[in-house]
Amino acid sequence: MIKKLIAKFNNTTLVKKFLISYISIIAVPILAVVSISYGTIQKRNREDSLKQSDYKLDAEYQNIYRNMSIMGNIIQIVINNKEMLAFIGGTEEYSTEDLVKFNNTTYKDIVHLQYNNAMIEGINIFTDNEKVKEIWPLIYRENRIKDNQWFQKTLENNTKVYWDINHLDNDINKAVVTNEGEPNLIVSLNRELRYPEDKHIGVVRINMASKNFFPKMYENPNDDSNEMLLVNKNGKMYGNKDNAFEQNAKFNKTKFFKSFQDKVKGNDGMFSYNDGFTEYTVVYKVAPIEDCYLVNIIDIGKVNSSIKYTRNLFVIGTVFLIGMLSLIIYYITNIILRRLYIIIKSLKKVRGGDLNVEIPVYSNDEIGLLAHHFRQLVNKINVLIKDSIDKKTVTKEAELKALKNQLDAHFLYNTLENIRMMAEIEENYTVSDSLASLGEMMRYNMKWDRDYVPLFEEINHIKNYIALMAIRFEHNISLRINIDERLMDKDVLKLSLQPLVENAVKHGLSKKLVKEDGTIVVDGKEDKEFTYITITDNGCGIDEASLIELKEFLNSSEQNTKHGLGMKNVNERIKIYYGEYYGIDIVSKKGYFTKIILKLPR
Repeated sequence: MIKKLIAKFNNTTLVKKFLISYISIIAVPILAVVSISYGTIQKRNREDSLKQSDYKLDAEYQNIYRNMSIMGNIIQIVINNKEMLAFIGGTEEYSTEDLVKFNNTTYKDIVHLQYNNAMIEGINIFTDNEKVKEIWPLIYRENRIKDNQWFQKTLENNTKVYWDINHLDNDINKAVVTNEGEPNLIVSLNRELRYPEDKHIGVVRINMASKNFFPKMYENPNDDSNEMLLVNKNGKMYGNKDNAFEQNAKFNKTKFFKSFQDKVKGNDGMFSYNDGFTEYTVVYKVAPIEDCYLVNIIDIGKVNSSIKYTRNLFVIGTVFLIGMLSLIIYYITNIILRRLYIIIKSLKKVRGGDLNVEIPVYSNDEIGLLAHHFRQLVNKINVLIKDSIDKKTVTKEAELKALKNQLDAHFLYNTLENIRMMAEIEENYTVSDSLASLGEMMRYNMKWDRDYVPLFEEINHIKNYIALMAIRFEHNISLRINIDERLMDKDVLKLSLQPLVENAVKHGLSKKLVKEDGTIVVDGKEDKEFTYITITDNGCGIDEASLIELKEFLNSSEQNTKHGLGMKNVNERIKIYYGEYYGIDIVSKKGYFTKIILKLPR
């Protein structure tokens, strides 16, 4: 089947091949990338939602803990206020003077606790003492609340606190109202008052609006992708009933609580929960309130809804665009191929040996460039053929010239050898030794059959050069070689050391040798990566400004006879043969020494 499809594809026209290739190479990968990207973005979106959920739960935990501490501190202050307890538990009628005194001291102290804590909705004390009259908004009769469940729960807890969560404060015929006039949900902290310790005198209640007690639970009410709940062990769930999630989602809380009981483990964690066709991720954390968990329920479908819409829109747009482009490509390809066939026809002529072919295709597009470069190619072939013929002629002439130079150099070397023998016969050994050194140097220079030589050959060449220079100056040049024997067989560039030694004699030692002996030391060492060969003279040295100028000259393209070309040529040859990382460095101190360092590969 695949072979038939390939054969059919090979037999189709070039236009159809372009269209099929375009769809296969561009369209299919684009759709695949979109699909993979969607999966990646979906995963990241889920991870971001979980991180945000963890953050919200941690923040809400801190908010609840802080608010519990505030309310607990206030109720503790009330319980520890002996004047307030004595007033509530009094057995005699209070005079006007006593009431005024109470109002100006103890009453104001308690009321100020509310005013100083902006989030506290109210501090209420309920008493069954008939001797105490109601003083709004602090002291009320206990019979107003005696039938309320929270009151009974408070009495059952004795002197322990009882938390009443998300209830309407309408049990004393006064509502804590919103701007719309509807009662707010509040959280209350309740405790029985006893004075002395064994006598019940009333109940104290501290109120805080639920939206202040659970700030994260009540923020973003229009977000229908998640909801935060407070869940206790009895299955009671507290949340923001005005939340968009609560309004829109068909969320079965009874079914959810059963799953929650089975899957919750430890103080925090997460699990997946499915309600019908809807997938949820549940993140939970133990709450500061006893036997309660903070739970954030995330609707994964809602979280990814915007991504799905974008993906579908992109896929539809891509398919439509591919269809339009396919039509355009079909017509443009037909136009292009007309000129392409002209080029193919010209290629056949070139293959037949006709290099004077003309290609009448001129434009600035790719086909025009192809025709232009083909014309240039034909011209280049003609030029190369001509150059090949010329090079053969030049090569023959060069071979004849090289043969002549070799004969001349050989004649000169033989002549020097004859003169050296005459000097030895006459016992003029200084001239004889100098001519021997010069002959060796000429032979070394003329014998250039390879670019690399063993290091010991370069060292011998340096010795011959120093021997010649010893005749020129009044004082001796001491040459010290400090190179390990195992380095002597290492290959180095030919004539890479002698020009540097010559430079040391010419510019470093020449003035010194008029008055005293001079020294040149050649050191060689290597580490794990590099080989270093240093040439040090104890001559006049170089001042700092000139040294900087010399280093810049070595690494520039400038040809300056002021600094000489020998050292620069060596540096350039090293970089050409070994790479830009290698070369020459110079260290010098005026009046003391100059050190030239060759950095070579190991």
